[in-house]
Amino acid sequence: MIGLGIVAGGLWTVDRHTLTAEEIQADSDHMIYSQKVDCGGQEMSAGDECVSYTNGRETGTRKYADEMAEIREKYSVEGRTEHHALIRKVGWGAAGLGVLLILGVPVSAVRTARREAAAERASAGFRPGPPLHPVPAHPALHPLGETVGKRPRAESVAGTVVLVLIMALASFVAFVFVVEDENLWAWGIMLITLAFALTGCGSLVDIWRTRVGRRQWARKRGFLYRRFDHDLVARLRLPGLKAGQAFAEYLVYGVYEGMPFVVFTYRDGKGVGRTAWAMALPGAVPLLQVEDVAITDRLASGSAPGWRAVWPGLRAVVDSRHPDEFSADGGLIWEDPKSKISGVNAAELERRLRGLHAVGAAIAAAPVPQPQPQAQPEPTS
Repeated sequence: MIGLGIVAGGLWTVDRHTLTAEEIQADSDHMIYSQKVDCGGQEMSAGDECVSYTNGRETGTRKYADEMAEIREKYSVEGRTEHHALIRKVGWGAAGLGVLLILGVPVSAVRTARREAAAERASAGFRPGPPLHPVPAHPALHPLGETVGKRPRAESVAGTVVLVLIMALASFVAFVFVVEDENLWAWGIMLITLAFALTGCGSLVDIWRTRVGRRQWARKRGFLYRRFDHDLVARLRLPGLKAGQAFAEYLVYGVYEGMPFVVFTYRDGKGVGRTAWAMALPGAVPLLQVEDVAITDRLASGSAPGWRAVWPGLRAVVDSRHPDEFSADGGLIWEDPKSKISGVNAAELERRLRGLHAVGAAIAAAPVPQPQPQAQPEPTS
């Protein structure tokens, strides 16, 4: 809908500024004779001069004839022709952006469908074996309830709502100036304020998905929802999770295909809410860090030695079932997607849980070799 509106506005702008020679001449005459030359708020007429004073001293003189000559030059037929040509380019550009926005939706849907189909085909024959080093369920995933500790105050949405309303109003006012005055500055202000309004709307959707959608998803799937956990982040001690507080909010506990998990929102050092997933592995593994890199080797240099030996065979399952970045260590596998918004929808929650489960079962059953001690050179006499 937004794309269609941008396309319609761009084409309407192009049509409005596509004029014949007679229309451009009439437009030039109208703009010239509608301009007024004033001096201190009083309209000047032929033969008048406007003298400026500062601290009692004369600082400049403007003549009516000179001012009108500048106006005639600015709004001449040539000037109006260039002005309308520029506005048409802006209109075509806006229409092109709208078309890209419209095409992006089905293209993204097709790419997602193909990726999921490829993941299903690639993992159709995969059956994880038993864990090499079984460990009990991770106690840090057990909910301790929401009554322990002081519950943080939920961030108010009033400021975001006010921002959206103000930006939407400013965008509408700028659009009126675009229609009436055909001002390029008004175009820029309209686009900027519209971008802020859309960003605010996205934040409201994000908040709704986190606070309401996640609770509804937990109730529908039979999982346990908690508003607050006073020290979950401290209990998990996940490397790379740069949290500013020990507590977590909007939590969902459950068991997915036999593996306990928790989805939670934490706050980073700047107080911004982020979503993380953690799942208990059926076996203990050394540190594994996988980056979100499509071309180069995804195995991070911070992983424990030994993973690179089995990585080629494991990567097919990892790439097809969970192409995002994640980490695993001990009895946990987790992810903290830096490029994703906090309030992901139910389909995204399910996809990430499904991916963590498949990859977690695979790496728990992978025979990770231990690094061999290097032989010490014999001393020479």
